[in-house]
Amino acid sequence: MPVFLVQAHSCEIGHIKCGDGLQCVHKSALCDKEVTDCSDGSDEEEEMCKAHSCSDYFSKCSDGLQCVREIAICNGKKDCSDGSDEDVQMCKAHSCSDYFSKCSDGLQCVREIAICNGKKDCSDGSDEDVQMCKAHSCSDYFPSAVMVYSVSGRSPFAMERRIVLTVQTKPYRCVKIRDTLLYVTAIPMAWFIHAWIVLDIKRRRW
Repeated sequence: MPVFLVQAHSCEIGHIKCGDGLQCVHKSALCDKEVTDCSDGSDEEEEMCKAHSCSDYFSKCSDGLQCVREIAICNGKKDCSDGSDEDVQMCKAHSCSDYFSKCSDGLQCVREIAICNGKKDCSDGSDEDVQMCKAHSCSDYFPSAVMVYSVSGRSPFAMERRIVLTVQTKPYRCVKIRDTLLYVTAIPMAWFIHAWIVLDIKRRRW
């Protein structure tokens, strides 16, 4: 099916007109070096990218030609085509975004929920250091009690009665229990040492 382009007189808020005036694209798509969004390629042109201010929560690479997400800076992976987002000196001075923490070598930011999760996210392995994990307090993303019917699987909330799941996890391991509007998805039973379901004042040990 052919695509017909018409003169874009005005773009929606948060969008910008391509160079040929025939198309509007979101500002966050400009200068991302991932895909050309404007049919005329103007969203990735060097002159335009140097003059372009990155959208909120994005930062410019050193060459001024690319915008990358702030949370991608110093994440151990080169997102800037010039590699400037992983520059050693810059990363040492860089402050991690909210809900991220720095690895011991000061060169990388990892999500706080990834600390002591049994998988090395820091290139130096410091996020899974045994002594650090012994003293580490799991983040608020890992609640110790949630209102559920059962330990694992998808379980509806009991709105009329208080049903609390309390878990004691394997040593030095943070585990995640995710809740949505009507359901709770818990981790497998194999991850627990002990788990209890408390219904009113009755206790059942699994």
